[in-house]
Amino acid sequence: MEMLIKEDGMEDRMLVVKALLESYPFIEDMKRALAVQSEQLASSGFYAIFPNEQMRIYEKLIRNGMRKGVLDRMKRWIDFAFFEGDSPALSLLKERYIHGAPMSEVMNKYGVSLRTCYRYVKRGLAALTSLLEKHGVDKRRILTECGDESLFSMMLNKVIEEDDEEKSLSDRQDGRVEKGHGQSINNRHSNRLHHGSNGGHRYYA
Repeated sequence: MEMLIKEDGMEDRMLVVKALLESYPFIEDMKRALAVQSEQLASSGFYAIFPNEQMRIYEKLIRNGMRKGVLDRMKRWIDFAFFEGDSPALSLLKERYIHGAPMSEVMNKYGVSLRTCYRYVKRGLAALTSLLEKHGVDKRRILTECGDESLFSMMLNKVIEEDDEEKSLSDRQDGRVEKGHGQSINNRHSNRLHHGSNGGHRYYA
């Protein structure tokens, strides 16, 4: 599995935290699905005849338990940060991502324009990132502990793609895209996060 961590556009540390936020509404559903699957696996293991079949089932059960631990940790980090932080930007961020309110609803509730709404979302995201880092939950720790969780990695790729699109649109509006080319002339760069078979993580500039 491979995930792209960008240097341009939104700071990569904020993108990683945004991926946690995007994952949040699905965590409990994922945990319930894992619990059901684990019950089915345990039942299958009880009736398994061959030792290698039992071993495969037990390995899956162990992996499910580890995934549940990661999902619990993701949820706990976000809950704690919102509990500790208090600002209009964080409140708006919570409405948008934790309660799942559409932007139109958030705009009406706070009486702000869409542009202002997005600006507050970015401020809230920056504040949330700083709160997490204050307690040792920085980009590297999140990627190391959650990078192999499929829900998180899917959301990370999603937010990176969205940020790419936003950056490309901004480049076009500012006239910074070369005619006939799909890239900005400011020569964007990226980093890649590689997941080794042993669960290790390596950064490449």
